[in-house]
Amino acid sequence: MMHTLKYGDHEIDYRLVQEDRLSIQVAVYPDSTVVVKVPSHATLESIESKLKRKARWILKQRSFFLQFSPKTPPKHFVIGETHLYLGKQYRLAISKGENKSVKLIGGKFLVSCNEESDSQCVKNALDDWYRTRAENVYATRLQDCWVRFEYSDSQYPKLSLRRMKTRWGSLSERGVLTLNTSLIKAPVACLDYVVTHELCHLEYPNHDAKFFRLLESKMPNWSKLKNELEQLLS
Repeated sequence: MMHTLKYGDHEIDYRLVQEDRLSIQVAVYPDSTVVVKVPSHATLESIESKLKRKARWILKQRSFFLQFSPKTPPKHFVIGETHLYLGKQYRLAISKGENKSVKLIGGKFLVSCNEESDSQCVKNALDDWYRTRAENVYATRLQDCWVRFEYSDSQYPKLSLRRMKTRWGSLSERGVLTLNTSLIKAPVACLDYVVTHELCHLEYPNHDAKFFRLLESKMPNWSKLKNELEQLLS
């Protein structure tokens, strides 16, 4: 069973495992997964108290393992470089033109800029193209994920796009669903995971056991998709 502990500005997701044991054991694995093994009689209060005492150690261990994780190399926006769109890689083909434009044709991003060597122009053109596509794709994914729930039409969230450094999505108390613009680079299934995760918060605002039971009922493979998303866009 998955749980989340709020510690300052951090959220520590951990898997709770009940065993025939006398004490609570906390382990952080190389994939940054946190597993907490507890006696069957342990209360959630005692478990989280233990986790809070070890929170700094947990965060330190996660940071240690993350330095060995594969990172997406910095992009230079030059001819032949590959860029993601909905989980697939496309090569850049850059040409000189009067108007800045981007087209996705024949497995390539065809980018037109005033100067072929102007990498900033290419970056700006791609960013604009991504955002335009994201507005349409995100709206469609929200509609498709929405039908999995039995919420009233009045609860349908307002969609907002924003570049975020540490979060894939969020749902405000006013019902605004904010999605990271970078999600447009991930597969549709990963995007659906983020949307479904946030829609679960309409019923359960916190990452408690009820929240994760609802998430698993709507998307049983959510953990796999979460890992895929983090590895792809890390």
